[in-house]
Amino acid sequence: METKRNRPDRRTHDEKNPRRGYDDARPVRTRALALVFAGILILTVLAGGPGSASRPNAADPVQDLVATGGPNVGQITVDWNAPTSSSQCQVTSYRIDGSPDGLGWKVLDVQKTTLFIESGLYAGALRHYRVTPYDCHGAGASATTHGAAFDLPGVPQDPSAAAGAGGGEITVGWGPPLDDGGSQVTSYAVFRNGTMWAEVQEPPFVDGGLGYGETHGYQVAARSLVGLGPLTDVVAATTFSLPDPPQLWGQAGLDHYNVSWGASPDDGGAEVQETRLYGGDDPTVLGLIATAGPTGGTHIDATYPAGHTRYYAASAVTVAGEGPLSSVLSLRIDAVPMAPYDISARAGPGPGEVTLRFALVEDDPATAPSHVEVHRGTDPTDLALVVDVLVEDLSLEDPDATSRYAYVDSGLADGTAYHYLLIATNSEGASDPSPTVFASTHPPTEPPAPLPSARTLTAAVQVQDTAFVIGGLGGNLSDGQSLDEVVRFDLANESNEVVATMPSARHATSAAWVPANRSAYIFFGDETETEGPSASSCHPMCHVGTQILKFAPDAVDADASASSGATFQIIETDVAPRHSTASVYVPPETDATGQVNGTGLVYVFGGLEDDPHASARSCHPGCHVGAQIGVLDPATDTFEIHSTQMPQPMWGMSAVYVPPVAGLDGTGLVYLFGGHEDTDGTSASSCHPACHVGTQILSFDPRTAEIQTMADALPSERWYTSATFDGTYAYVFGGVNDTEARDEILRFDPRNGEVLVIGDLPSPRGGTSTVSTANRAYIFGGDDLDGTLDEIVRFQPSAPQSVTASAGPGPGAVSLDWRPPVSGSLAGVTGYHVYAGTTPTAMAIVAVLPDNETGFVHTGLGDGATWYYRVSAITASDEGPQSVEVRATTFDLSSPPRDLEAERDPLGGIVDLVWSAPADDGGTAVVQYDVYRSDGPGQAPFEKVGTTNGTTTGFADHGCTLGKMCTYRVVAVNIVGESAPSEEVAVLGTRVV
Repeated sequence: METKRNRPDRRTHDEKNPRRGYDDARPVRTRALALVFAGILILTVLAGGPGSASRPNAADPVQDLVATGGPNVGQITVDWNAPTSSSQCQVTSYRIDGSPDGLGWKVLDVQKTTLFIESGLYAGALRHYRVTPYDCHGAGASATTHGAAFDLPGVPQDPSAAAGAGGGEITVGWGPPLDDGGSQVTSYAVFRNGTMWAEVQEPPFVDGGLGYGETHGYQVAARSLVGLGPLTDVVAATTFSLPDPPQLWGQAGLDHYNVSWGASPDDGGAEVQETRLYGGDDPTVLGLIATAGPTGGTHIDATYPAGHTRYYAASAVTVAGEGPLSSVLSLRIDAVPMAPYDISARAGPGPGEVTLRFALVEDDPATAPSHVEVHRGTDPTDLALVVDVLVEDLSLEDPDATSRYAYVDSGLADGTAYHYLLIATNSEGASDPSPTVFASTHPPTEPPAPLPSARTLTAAVQVQDTAFVIGGLGGNLSDGQSLDEVVRFDLANESNEVVATMPSARHATSAAWVPANRSAYIFFGDETETEGPSASSCHPMCHVGTQILKFAPDAVDADASASSGATFQIIETDVAPRHSTASVYVPPETDATGQVNGTGLVYVFGGLEDDPHASARSCHPGCHVGAQIGVLDPATDTFEIHSTQMPQPMWGMSAVYVPPVAGLDGTGLVYLFGGHEDTDGTSASSCHPACHVGTQILSFDPRTAEIQTMADALPSERWYTSATFDGTYAYVFGGVNDTEARDEILRFDPRNGEVLVIGDLPSPRGGTSTVSTANRAYIFGGDDLDGTLDEIVRFQPSAPQSVTASAGPGPGAVSLDWRPPVSGSLAGVTGYHVYAGTTPTAMAIVAVLPDNETGFVHTGLGDGATWYYRVSAITASDEGPQSVEVRATTFDLSSPPRDLEAERDPLGGIVDLVWSAPADDGGTAVVQYDVYRSDGPGQAPFEKVGTTNGTTTGFADHGCTLGKMCTYRVVAVNIVGESAPSEEVAVLGTRVV
């Protein structure tokens, strides 16, 4: 029996095209085959014919019957194996019947082999087949199958089109069809815009040679033995466009150009590989000068003279190529002046005046300034132009020194700090601004106007050039009444007036100003109770305060009137009543992670707390001395008690906040000075039994909440002090020591904790309040224990004023002059220290002078030497701040005379010499010119043959005789000596001897 080979399963093919009619044609058979077939038919009839039941002894059906497309187009191969058994005789032949639908069968062939190929079918034709074996018993059992002829392949899957991979290219992709029609796909046809464009063996297809930004549609069809299958849907793509040019910008420097360019705003669909910068002196001829990455770059193009113009353009590069150039950028190095330098500001020379000194760069006529703008303001962040002065109208700082000028700004308010910057201009434009400097005009000679009523235990806040003095106790500590007035004090003209009334009268408050919401917060305090003693209060006739007031003045400028008003808001709190606290605002600070903890808050320290029951441990019966630290958040107006407490209970302190300075110890902290401390036992030295008067200084770190008692303390016990911080030092004023008011002024250095007594108040006092400006502090009121004071004390620890330095009076010397400090720190000036050095950072004391000497001549410095100076005032116990820095250059030799010429007068036998003055007189006037002559070129020695005064630049020589070659040169003489000689000139003598 024939063994059937293994075949893959064949899926039933779904017809997609209309069927063609059944092909009934059969091949012409030989006569013998016809006779055989006739015999077979007879046997079939005898056996019952096709489809009838086989006899019991008939052959079994054929095995492994299968019909598959091929092997060629229009063919189906029917293949089978002989039956597994038959009825005692061999199968002699097989009849193959065919049908288009499995119903109407027709004989296709009778053959002995087990393979039949039907041809002439249409593509994809579906045919049913029945194979019946015949042996000696006739027809056996039939077996059926069906199959399809090769069909056209299906549609390729997932067609795509995309620009690239190169410029002018589109890549078309697809996947094989889900149905190959029964025969292998041999190739794919690619159609572009409806026209067959290419045929490839497999995807992808790269369509090249296209232009920039061209759009094309593509379809793909699969090809097999049968032919070309259906087309895909159209997919389209656009080739890469050239990238748009990058944006270009730049700036001209002093002698170079800074040019920057960015990324291409449209890369044309392809990733930018690099960007390019072109430059040149002609906008039509630009050359490549720099390249950068896809995001752009920066290039410094140097070195060019003032007034030079350069042109720049940029482009971007992708695989599509280099895009167009950007618009041309034109940059010109302006011949604008350099900024004024060596600028300083000093009070004076008269009241309401500030003198500005500065230097201008005038060595290049193309960039020399013609005007100087003076910008001024009381706020360094808000300066306005006040004058534009011609350089020729400026005063020379020294008539013999060029390019150094002085300008006096007048009509200013007394005792006010003014900030300045200068800008030099010419027809080309303006220079950069100079550094900002400031100076304060001389304060009024008269003391500030007193407060409207005598008061102590006030609080004060500062708002720019205005101070607000809040409440206080009128009369004296024993019989006074709490005040509800708010007094505004004008720091510029030192006048004051009542501008608002608090909701309730109070004293012993503390207050802090918060710039962010332009409000002052007033904490607690003793409120006057006039109806009778208060059993709940530790102070008879008083209520200890629980309220926090928010005070928002409507106007704080100097021109605002008392009617400008203010608003008060009572912030309810749930804390113990208290008074005599200290409070301070810590401004917000940020680092890399955001706001630093503990900042942007108001801190309230200690205080005397009300207690309805007597407290044996308190220095005030019926009171508790506070150790708590309160925290108010001005952003939400909420108040809570900090988890950190002070080392011991205390009240009547003063406090300052020292802003942080990078790398400087002692900054970024709150400092508390003195105060009444609670104690368990009585203190014989205290004016309050069971209390200690404080000598301590406490430091509180708002970031870590760490509070410490400093090793260095106040020089004597005190409480009810006031304090202020001027940017370098904290100053602590007065206070009450045991039973006496104090008049000392203390200076505290947060960098090292040092405390010095630097002066005295005009009278002893405690319970004051204080504000400070850039160069002075004001102390309001206070109590000297005999009565409450209405004085306002002006405190100004200042440096010597109007310091000047100039060369002279002789060679190798510099002269210094200054005026005494406006205020000697309220302690008499006993002398001055003069600091000098050849650099500003390396100065040493070169003179210690008595207080009646306000000038100094520094000698032995050499010729043309530059020295720097500062001066400080000293008292019996302290040295004040150093003055602003000044400098001067000692006199030098003059430069040589210029442009020496000689002309002969044959008739008179005279040689006339003329020349020009030196370009640089060395800082001091030329006093004479010496004329030298030698008898022949290059022959020595020269001898002096004449002298002229410093203003005469000509000389007639009668000594050059006939036949001699005379050589001349001239030197300039100032107080330092003779200059180098001028260039030489030679003439032939004409004088007849």
